[in-house]
Amino acid sequence: MDKFVFAIGVMFFSAAGSAAVAQSAPMCGRYPTGTPSLTCTCAPGAVGSSVWGVGPYTGDSDLCAAARHSGVIGTEGGEIVVEAVDGLARYDGSEQNGVTTRSWGSYPFSVQFVVPAMDVAECRGFSAKESPLTCACPANPARSGSVWGSSPFTGDSDICTAAQFEGVLGTGAGVVRLLATAGLDEYVENSRNGISTRSWGKYGESFVFDWNLK
Repeated sequence: MDKFVFAIGVMFFSAAGSAAVAQSAPMCGRYPTGTPSLTCTCAPGAVGSSVWGVGPYTGDSDLCAAARHSGVIGTEGGEIVVEAVDGLARYDGSEQNGVTTRSWGSYPFSVQFVVPAMDVAECRGFSAKESPLTCACPANPARSGSVWGSSPFTGDSDICTAAQFEGVLGTGAGVVRLLATAGLDEYVENSRNGISTRSWGKYGESFVFDWNLK
């Protein structure tokens, strides 16, 4: 049986907006044929089944598995908005974020994930003078910024990479809130959630994440 291929657009919302969507959005599965758009929810840990492509993906790909592969959501799941776009002559497979996709030939429609701008500024850096700081991390399946310590973190640590280490954020987009704490004489390295932090000596200021934002 021929596949029907459609396109996926994924929108992430602020914490309040996400909660509102989660109350009404159905659980994701396959994209319904002929549907112009669909809002659905991926459960935590969902990896679904077969996916073709690396983004764009074929429309009969499992939505949650494709979203995990792309990095627009992490193991924590989340809400996505799905819509149709043009197809490609070929779809190549790959492995990333714990999901392996397959290759395929030409299809009339494609799937892709789009993350629009958030309603708060993107995380750039931290200063104790800005505490509490609320900022947005874009989706990134390969966060690799430098982080020192294992909570508290040095004030110059990369915020989004530290957020993934701490478990406040996965590889998808999200909003975080930082609180200033006193500097430490020593920061200890650790590995967690796919992120390895580094050790450091004395630093003048630290930050932790405010879990109450969630």
